Amino acid sequence: FLGSLRKSGLDVALVVDSTASMQDVIDDIKNNSLQLVGRIQELVPIARIGVVAFRDRGERFVVRWSDLSFHGSKIRDFIGDIEAGGGGDWEEGVRQGVEAAMDELSWRRRSKKVIIVIGSSPPHASDLDAIDALAREFNGTGGVLSTIDLTRRMHERYEIRLHTWLYGELG
Repeated sequence: FLGSLRKSGLDVALVVDSTASMQDVIDDIKNNSLQLVGRIQELVPIARIGVVAFRDRGERFVVRWSDLSFHGSKIRDFIGDIEAGGGGDWEEGVRQGVEAAMDELSWRRRSKKVIIVIGSSPPHASDLDAIDALAREFNGTGGVLSTIDLTRRMHERYEIRLHTWLYGELG
């Protein structure tokens, strides 16, 4: 499998919820982007990584992106300019993030294409069918769409902070 990726290429887009609750995750990506790209390129030297940041309708921006690149510093610089903000409601603009990844990034024709959606909130219910269609379309071009759901992690972190604020340190 790795041998074929080393010949055809690997393109990975991180589609990241950049609403206020995601600041810790954005900081982690920023602090570890060089290592992330380095590890992937140890396995597939011609791998490229891109980032799409999304929020929700009515926010200062809905989507921004940094195209697929061989350089971890490009990802670090892009994500370093993203200040998590907005949100406040449960559903976010996941569909717009996936659409931007599919339509705006310069995917190589023969590469293995991967989109990883990273977030703590679901898409709008009215967007579910559209996202399903996008995933099927992307799969039809040899792409894989996957998710990292941080909902549980975010809720646990919130509960710890609330407990600490109310009662002091955890026992």
